[in-house]
Amino acid sequence: MRWKLQIRRWTAFRLLALIAAGLSIGGQAALAAPELASPWASGPGGRVRLVAAATSHNGTPVLLAVEFDLKPGWHTYWRVPGDSGIAPKFDWAGSRNLARAEMRWPMPRRFDEMGEASYGYTGHVLLPVLARPEAAGAPLRLALALDYGVCSNICVASRAVLALDLPADGALVPSSAAPAIGAALMRVPQPPANPGDLVMEKTMLDGRPALSVRYRMPAQAAGMPVIIAVSDGDIYFDAPQGVREGGKVRYLLPVPDGGALEGRKVTVLLSGEDVAIEAERTIR
Repeated sequence: MRWKLQIRRWTAFRLLALIAAGLSIGGQAALAAPELASPWASGPGGRVRLVAAATSHNGTPVLLAVEFDLKPGWHTYWRVPGDSGIAPKFDWAGSRNLARAEMRWPMPRRFDEMGEASYGYTGHVLLPVLARPEAAGAPLRLALALDYGVCSNICVASRAVLALDLPADGALVPSSAAPAIGAALMRVPQPPANPGDLVMEKTMLDGRPALSVRYRMPAQAAGMPVIIAVSDGDIYFDAPQGVREGGKVRYLLPVPDGGALEGRKVTVLLSGEDVAIEAERTIR
């Protein structure tokens, strides 16, 4: 039940019951669930909107998502776009009764194009947001000015202006989007429960510097998790080479330009069956 742990890590305890109710909706009941969403804003690569997991708020944190519906062959970008691309920017300044909005990022995928790597999403994707109202008894207006990039055979900078109103009400009724937002939370990587299970260090591969990543897998996990690694500077990594050794996995990620890894902060994400890990280490 990893999604329960993730919501607890958000300290949104009362949202747990909301998402559980949303995830339990099935068949005709799911079709009857109300929707609370902004109008779609269309662009060259698809469309985007705001969608909420409940039809009101009662002063507790509000779970919503930025929902992308991308055209075939197009992708948008993760918070770290990679060698090329446009990092999305979220401006909530036009909102009312909003204390803060916290983004959560499901595991992206890696795109290798013309010798460059970038990270992002394709198809239909929801980026969960935890919005905290300032006052319990006042309506919450969520206004987002979103600047983002989309790429196919060309790359385009896009902008969407979105707004969504949630009344203040004691009854938290799950919306039709609650199951999908809950599923997106399941794909948000979290720090490993035991930090020692993930080790990153510098090594050499064919005479070039490389990042070595070793992870002790959960007992029930199978297969090789997908790995993404990004640094805090101009250090980039070639496609990873991975192998499973019993209960551990090991990856080698060459540094193509031979840049120095020492002192760099590197963030690694691992995603697979029963694995959704994100950790940052300073390479010694």
